Amino acid sequence: MDCMDRLCMVCGRADAKRCLQCGLAYFCDKACLRKGWKEHKAACKATSSNNKSPVSQVDNARKVSSRKQIHSSAFVVDNFASEETCFELRDAMDTAMCGSVHRGGYFLEYPDTPQAREAVGSASCQLMSQLRHAMRLAAQEAFGVQRLWVAGSLLSRVVHPAPVDGRDTAPGHNYSHIHVDQFNLHQYHYSALLYLSEMGKDFDGGAFEFIDPELFGLVQSDSLSDQDELDGVVAKLHELAAAEGMDAVPQEKRTIIAPCRGRLLLFNAGKQNPHRVNPVQHGRRHLFSVWLTTDPRYGYNDVL
Repeated sequence: MDCMDRLCMVCGRADAKRCLQCGLAYFCDKACLRKGWKEHKAACKATSSNNKSPVSQVDNARKVSSRKQIHSSAFVVDNFASEETCFELRDAMDTAMCGSVHRGGYFLEYPDTPQAREAVGSASCQLMSQLRHAMRLAAQEAFGVQRLWVAGSLLSRVVHPAPVDGRDTAPGHNYSHIHVDQFNLHQYHYSALLYLSEMGKDFDGGAFEFIDPELFGLVQSDSLSDQDELDGVVAKLHELAAAEGMDAVPQEKRTIIAPCRGRLLLFNAGKQNPHRVNPVQHGRRHLFSVWLTTDPRYGYNDVL
């Protein structure tokens, strides 16, 4: 592991020493450990080896270090969260979203709101805080970034077939469009997606796809700068492909990630990573998403 992967979470100095209890955070000396302990304490205890850990009992340090690199700006960490944790948070989501509005079977909860905290309950809020902290540290290590802050988080669930009720605000809603996370908010620099359910077991369809940015001209410095422009390019590609009887996004331009329980997907949120989610064909797909920023002006504490 390069020393740039071992950055002190307090001062950012390289080649820091790993926290012996959780194996995820780094501190360069005892002074920095004391300064950062208040923020790190809860997640450190939660992610260390005990029966109620939200992170798998496998050695955290070995697990995050053995992440699989998808391409230059994306990584997968399997078994990042235990099945027990995934089931617990999934059940809390289902309870919170029962009877709530949705768009064609697409349900959202923003966990930082007082309403969401009340809906999911204090125990699940604590669990999400611990996971979010661990996800932030994993992203810092994966990308060699000195310090990241949480810029946003989201609980999402896709249900198919969609409930037929008066709470569907947009029947037939298309949640599968190609997009760039940073086009949603400019302060999103990195994305961390934790899958709580598994393709082929809990649901069919619903795979994640990175799309080659060259297909849309996103690799040029003066290229597309917002989602509306990207939508226009995608629409034109679909028109041309339909006229020629071809697929607008050829198979060789896709990198597919299958959602698995406990799998963490980390990627740069910028133009190099346009992506989409394939439609869920049956079942329920649960996801905990966290967006991270390098700019402290847009960041906030991990704690919910």
